[in-house]
Amino acid sequence: MADEVQETPNVEQPTAEGANTATATGTNGDAPVEKVFTQAELERILSERLAKERTKGEAAAKKAQADAEAKALAEQGKYEELYKKAQADLEAAQRQATEAQQALLRREVGAKYNLPLALVDRLRGDTPEELEADAQALLAALPKPAAPNINSGTGNGRVPTPGVMDEQAKRELAAVLNVNPKYL
Repeated sequence: MADEVQETPNVEQPTAEGANTATATGTNGDAPVEKVFTQAELERILSERLAKERTKGEAAAKKAQADAEAKALAEQGKYEELYKKAQADLEAAQRQATEAQQALLRREVGAKYNLPLALVDRLRGDTPEELEADAQALLAALPKPAAPNINSGTGNGRVPTPGVMDEQAKRELAAVLNVNPKYL
């Protein structure tokens, strides 16, 4: 093994015949040995190197494409989250707008039928016609106050006598008119 020559190319130099030469040094330290490559060997070596570089480039391109696809999927997932959140916000806003519109419609119908404000929120229906029908049914179910009896008297429990005032009534009238009760 000590007799074998280990060849390591140092520099490639073209020669006049079109072949390339490489210098190599022997293991025992003698003069450098030149190796001559033919054009076919040189083309084979270059094509092997180009093929290796091409496969490295293709592998790098495939890896870059896979990374880009993974990144796009990750971004798509984020965009999908944002889309879902925006859709939820939109639905909530539409629901609030519908509720506000229904509340306004109930108040308008309640005002039209002179419903107390506490009963306006109890109206049921989606259309004005449904709300009006519910308001009429609610009004029909409410107890009606009794009409005041205008012939019942003065309201103090005493029956008035026509043309004659008692002392209490004279004093009240005198206080209102700011006169002495004896002149009444």
